[in-house]
Amino acid sequence: MSPGLDAPWPVASFADLDRRLWGVVIGGPDAGVALGRLDGPPAVGFEPAAIATGESSSDWTVTGAGFELRLSVAGAPAELVLCRVTGAVVDGGGARDAAGEIDAEGAYCAALARGGLDSVRLAAGWFAAGHALALLAARPKGASGHDRDAISVAIAGDDAVLRLSDPRLSTTYDGTGAARRMGVEIWLGADDDEEHRSRRMAGEHAGQSAATTIAGVRLEAVAMRCHSRGDDGLGVYLLARAA
Repeated sequence: MSPGLDAPWPVASFADLDRRLWGVVIGGPDAGVALGRLDGPPAVGFEPAAIATGESSSDWTVTGAGFELRLSVAGAPAELVLCRVTGAVVDGGGARDAAGEIDAEGAYCAALARGGLDSVRLAAGWFAAGHALALLAARPKGASGHDRDAISVAIAGDDAVLRLSDPRLSTTYDGTGAARRMGVEIWLGADDDEEHRSRRMAGEHAGQSAATTIAGVRLEAVAMRCHSRGDDGLGVYLLARAA
């Protein structure tokens, strides 16, 4: 593949709140997994992985050196949906700091990268109270702001059945281009005639990140401490752009 966001890789990010563990799975021909715990080292490596699909293309068994994960999506897969990741990591291999059983909530994107894009951002956060929010923002080449972003949202909790409108993702980067803070805002209402209310999620860099370059695309994942509806949680911010 020539440099650029032209490969429709499936990806998933996830977090196990009890273990303060987070991770990213990248599908495609160069499949890989990054796993980290917030009390571990700041830099987390991507480990090679093999992915076998089940009856649905969004049901995965992900295996590698010292880990086996199972990803499942409830209902019909869409561009962005919430999912569940379970499995285990054993001592040994690059993921040894995350050793133990995994029972995590996640976000699954069927195709992270597509042609004609400048960048793709996937921001997701999960909370102990059971609510979760994930937002995918794809920015076309030549766009200077979020007004031209193509956005998909997946939400869990008591607002899941409400209509979503005007979703926005803002990001603050440091001098190296790494995401330091994120903010998500969407508006919710039963229909267009009802007064809508906002739902917000904020996050800041939790001190761990992982990065890799695949076929001319730079993928950077950052663990985020997230806040929403008065709850603290754990999230992942994933950025894909041409290397």
